[in-house]
Amino acid sequence: MPDAPSRQQRQQIEARADGVCEYCKSPVQYAVQSFECEHIIPNENFTLIIGITATGRATVKTMRLNRSGVLNLRRILLMASEHPPEDWR
Repeated sequence: MPDAPSRQQRQQIEARADGVCEYCKSPVQYAVQSFECEHIIPNENFTLIIGITATGRATVKTMRLNRSGVLNLRRILLMASEHPPEDWR
């Protein structure tokens, strides 16, 4: 599994996200628990999204981030060198 984001990556993620979770769109100011960008991570080949916290698992399940069509799309993009995004590598 990939390592947790570096400090620089975390800052880039936070700036890009503009105060919300990029997956569930929960605003930082309304978060009940600490706001972590590590609540979901990709597997080794970046095709499967894994929830590593209760929030992450709920997000993956609720948003169906690993439905078959999305997994197939990630595999195709991986073969075309279009996935994962540069900042995930």
